[in-house]
This record gives sequence, C-alpha cells and structure tokens, in this order.
Amino acid sequence: MYRERALSPINVLYLTVKGLRLNTSQQLGIYVRRFSGSGFGCHVATHRPLDAAPELARLGVGMHQVTGLRDWRRFSAAVRRPATLWALMRIVREHDIHLIHSFQTSSAPHALGLSRLTGVPHIVQFRNTYSGAGHYVRYKLHKARVLLTLSESMMEQYVRLVGAKARPDQRRVVIPNGIDIDSYRQRGHAF
Repeated sequence: MYRERALSPINVLYLTVKGLRLNTSQQLGIYVRRFSGSGFGCHVATHRPLDAAPELARLGVGMHQVTGLRDWRRFSAAVRRPATLWALMRIVREHDIHLIHSFQTSSAPHALGLSRLTGVPHIVQFRNTYSGAGHYVRYKLHKARVLLTLSESMMEQYVRLVGAKARPDQRRVVIPNGIDIDSYRQRGHAF
C-alpha cells in the first residue's frame, strides 16, 4: 500500500541588519506566510528583535538575535565579525539551514562570509538600480553565479555598469514581478 510521507522542509535563514523597520517586518511576514505553506522552514537572524517578532513567531519562524549582525561598515561590526560568523554558523548547523538569504544588500557581506564558511548557497536581494558600479561590486554581485532581476531595465543597468567585471560564466535571468503596468496606466487615465 502506498503511503504519502511528508517531505523535510527546505530551511531558509534570512539575515537582516535593519530589523526595526516596520516595512521590513511586513515583507518578511509575507515571505514567511507564503513559504511556510510551501514546504519551507523560515529562520530570521537580526541584531535586534523585529517589531513583528510575536506575529512571526506565531507563524513558526525561528527568531535568532545575533548582536554583532550590524552594518558591516561599522567599526564595531568589524571587531565582532568572527563572533558574529561563529553565532551564525551555529544557527546554520543546529537548524539544518539549506539556503541563506540576505534581506537587503547591507547584510550581504555577513551572508557571503557565512556561505563560504558553511558551503550553504547564498541569495542576496536588492530592489534598486544604481547610478555607479560601486554598489554592485561592493556586494559582490559581479561574482554571483546567477543574477536575477525584476525587469529588463534593471538588468540593462547592471550589464552597462558591471558587465566587463562580471564573471564570464554568470547566468543572467529576468523574472518580471508580475505587475501589469499598462493596467495601471489605463486606470490612471480613467479618472
């Protein structure tokens, strides 16, 4: 007789250094609600508790406070980096983390170091285009094996500014965010 068995969840560790911003918590809540019902186990590491921590905990999110997880450019963060990475490595090991997600580019350096130390794949999320190559290069986006953007214009800006510095085997994919801009334009003319 065939019996269904539950698959083990894919455990994702989100790193954020801006844990007190309301919109960050709301965005994480949206991710968690969607992922929790789709076979993902969610964990969040911040330097301070998120403002929506009680709600996220009710959704089954593992909340981890790592005090050294601050903006990587701060002197205090640099001094604490070894201890911070050690604490993050313990979370990865204890919770069987399969994927590390930088929830803003400001947490990417911590996540990149953690990924290198643990061998767990790392994804960095950035939602903007930048006028200079420095921001892309600073967060090592030019070294990414796969770069995804939400629009052709975001990809064109990245390629124009960073293209020559990017690794030659980098795979670039545009996945539109699913918003039909024409319907917004039509609605705007209707008023």
